[in-house]
Amino acid sequence: DSIEVAYTPIIQSQKFSLKFSATCNDERIDYSNKSSITVLFGTRYKSYCSNISRTVLVEPSEKQQKNYETLLEILEGIYPIMTEGTKLSAVYNKCVEMVKEKEQGWLSTFPKNIGFATG
Repeated sequence: DSIEVAYTPIIQSQKFSLKFSATCNDERIDYSNKSSITVLFGTRYKSYCSNISRTVLVEPSEKQQKNYETLLEILEGIYPIMTEGTKLSAVYNKCVEMVKEKEQGWLSTFPKNIGFATG
């Protein structure tokens, strides 16, 4: 009874914004081959808000598959330092370091944040 939608779900395809202030765009969702769809959904329980985001790859190209695998490697690479007491800036810096190692070209579009935390 006390769980509610925190904001209108954000669904994007073809054109994307990774900013916290992102909204749905006017583009039709592309369900064709080699497309991707992002969905962001927020809920609120009492005064606590939580976000869930998912990306769906539709018949991904080889490049999309390689990018996905690289992102998984980066995620697995930061898990060991994500421990109690570690500053989020250290986690961010590790991500940047791994992007430099694996996909130098991504640095120009790498976001200034990689999420948020409570506590």
